[in-house]
Amino acid sequence: MAKLRILVTAVGGDLGQSIIKCLRDSHFQPYIIGCDMNLYAGGRVDCDEFLHAPPVRQEHEYQYFLLKNIKEKEINYVFPAADVEIIYLNKNRHLFSQCGAELVMNEPGVIDTFMDKHRTIEFFKEKGIPYPQTWLPSNYDNQLSFPVILKKQTGSGSQGFFKVNDAKELQFFLKRHRNMIIQE
Repeated sequence: MAKLRILVTAVGGDLGQSIIKCLRDSHFQPYIIGCDMNLYAGGRVDCDEFLHAPPVRQEHEYQYFLLKNIKEKEINYVFPAADVEIIYLNKNRHLFSQCGAELVMNEPGVIDTFMDKHRTIEFFKEKGIPYPQTWLPSNYDNQLSFPVILKKQTGSGSQGFFKVNDAKELQFFLKRHRNMIIQE
């Protein structure tokens, strides 16, 4: 059997590096090609080969980069390891369905639900799983005492995360930031 050739994206992040470690610890002993938009990404040293990737926001360049390297490097599996890449690949699965490599990521419904913090809370409610009290700004009518948490409905890494101490602060942040949720 030919050696598996695996592309791991975002190897500078903790998830990318963890994927590489798990693959190295497996019995498959794959050839690991890592990529990251940071030329000096920490996880690059644990890869058999490293590629400098364009940022996902440059969609055409990113798509070309992936498809070209999947074909040229005969990649069998792609493990996306950054939220922005998972979201992009989820929306563009059709572009990668004939490329010869499997995308190793959750099904679309799982990604759509759990990349959105409000949809995640609605899922928890439906399944009886404990969750913090959460409102969209359009439904919020001072149900919580301060301080409250204001954060982006989508995203990660504490970007767009604010501890809000009073109603004046809440209005200040809501005027400047879109697609937020309010939590206890």
